[in-house]
Amino acid sequence: MTKKITKQIFGKTFFAALAFMVMSIGAANAQTEHGTCGVNLTWAINDQTGMLIISGTGAMSNFTLSNSAPWINSLCSGVVINSGVTSIGNYAFYSCTSMRGALTIPNSVKSIGDYAFYLCNNLTGDITIPGTVTSIGAGAFKACSGFTGNLTIPNSVTSIGEEAFSYCSDLTSVISLNPVPSAIKLGVDVFYFVNKNTCVLKVPAGSKKAYQNAVQWQDFLHIDDGSGTGIDNIQQATGLKARVDNGTLHIGGLTAGKTWSVYTISGTLLHQGIATGDPETLLVIFLQRGIYIIKSENKIVKVVY
Repeated sequence: MTKKITKQIFGKTFFAALAFMVMSIGAANAQTEHGTCGVNLTWAINDQTGMLIISGTGAMSNFTLSNSAPWINSLCSGVVINSGVTSIGNYAFYSCTSMRGALTIPNSVKSIGDYAFYLCNNLTGDITIPGTVTSIGAGAFKACSGFTGNLTIPNSVTSIGEEAFSYCSDLTSVISLNPVPSAIKLGVDVFYFVNKNTCVLKVPAGSKKAYQNAVQWQDFLHIDDGSGTGIDNIQQATGLKARVDNGTLHIGGLTAGKTWSVYTISGTLLHQGIATGDPETLLVIFLQRGIYIIKSENKIVKVVY
């Protein structure tokens, strides 16, 4: 009888210990990949969720194509950057195409490095740069085509590197909170291949004219400072002329090889061509009577038909 009880107790104890070991191993394996990514920063990937978590305080290390971030080949499902991180390193999440969903950058971040999120094309929603960031590196969000919402640039930003938001082709709007566009140093082609015919540039009240005259910002067809709707940057452009005569639209002042476009007053593209001579002509018998916008390079003119 005693032996039987002892065997039962032993059996229960053994299986309880075995179950504890299995659970312990499972818990350990739930977060097996980890390491450091800065003097006081750590990273870890939860094996069950695939989520990459950056924790600690201070600056993140910078990486390169040949010395990439340690998580690059880990197929992370997303990233959580905890408050306390003060910079996002160069090439930190370069080509992390497995990362999906929204991106949240904490208010502790002051700089975003070169190509930090380049080719993270499955991140979605808005790009909201926090009001603590002063610099955005070259190509930082290049080819992040999954973002279909708003890009918000706070007035704390003083420099944006070349092609920082290039190929973010489906953005709905760019919101710049600085009333003085010249206060932001822009690299070349910051918004290259952003659809500037449909993406609305929203700026502080009273700053529309400054943005209309600012290099790169002026490329946006719709500039809205809250004072009106539709195409806001209509002005008689020096050198660009348009008139309708006997059912034909005549456009003068074009540069050979440059694109010219015709829009409705609400911004719908009706026709586009490449200037081969001066003037260009277009039959307008298919148009309804109204006001139309002609745009070529950074020049815009209004014509009444």
